[in-house]
Amino acid sequence: MGRRFGGNVIGTRGYATRRPRAPPPHVLPPCGFQGVCLRQAIHADPFSLTLFGLRSSPLLVMTAFLSHELFHFVGHANPNDHEENFSLLRRILESGCISHSPHTNDWGAVSYTVDLTKSLHFEQLVVPTVTCYCDIPLDSLAIHIVKYGAFGLSLSRHHLTKFGARPVIYVPVRADDWENSRGGGTALLSSLEASFRGLVAQLAPPMEDSSMRSLVPTDVPATPDDAVHHLKRTLGLEILAFIKPYDAALDENDACYYYAEREWRKFGNMRFEPIDVVHIVVHPDFIERAKVEFPQYAEKLYTAPPP
Repeated sequence: MGRRFGGNVIGTRGYATRRPRAPPPHVLPPCGFQGVCLRQAIHADPFSLTLFGLRSSPLLVMTAFLSHELFHFVGHANPNDHEENFSLLRRILESGCISHSPHTNDWGAVSYTVDLTKSLHFEQLVVPTVTCYCDIPLDSLAIHIVKYGAFGLSLSRHHLTKFGARPVIYVPVRADDWENSRGGGTALLSSLEASFRGLVAQLAPPMEDSSMRSLVPTDVPATPDDAVHHLKRTLGLEILAFIKPYDAALDENDACYYYAEREWRKFGNMRFEPIDVVHIVVHPDFIERAKVEFPQYAEKLYTAPPP
């Protein structure tokens, strides 16, 4: 006899149906039913997997735009200066450290600076000490390389999340946001900015050090002043530091369409061992030099695709 699930009857093989029925012979049940993993089922027949009575071919598509590795590219300042970018990559690999300014060879700082003369719309009101990564599959890096150069490295997404990396909070903005009854993303940014400015100016004057002793404070603030400063730190460090506005009216292939970067951020520097590195991306003209200069990474080298 089956059991109820969301108003449907789940048969003994785990398929949602109004009447018990056997699944097609070529379809394997999903995880949790008869001990067969969903990943195995997709691998067995990705185009005809039926999950809870629904066609699930989108699951196959999902694997095409999700990456198990996150890339850090070094050429944002000058993507076409291949010699300089190769040197930057060499420095990172030799030090075993992806760093933020001032680029110390340690775990870096967990902090942010506030400039009330600047705007959140341009990511200048709150400037965090972070390192940045992109969640883009290896074979889809071409448009990203145009902006960030043809040199970089990747670490596994699972590994980076252990050190606090997470996706940014994208906010779409448009020139015609004023036509939206709620103001769209432009109004959201303005509201967040006004709230933070008011909090700083009226209730929480700047402290000597904006860094947090703990990224996830567990103590409930004991006084009104503590509560205000806790709110300010949380809003600045955990929310505003991860805000990423982008022009939603741009074409997806536009270099300034930042949503396509699928950015992740991590506070502080990221130290790593060679075993942690998944791929090293280098410009085609530098692949032989990379084999000589980075012999421990020879099997992880990947030739950057043409832009």
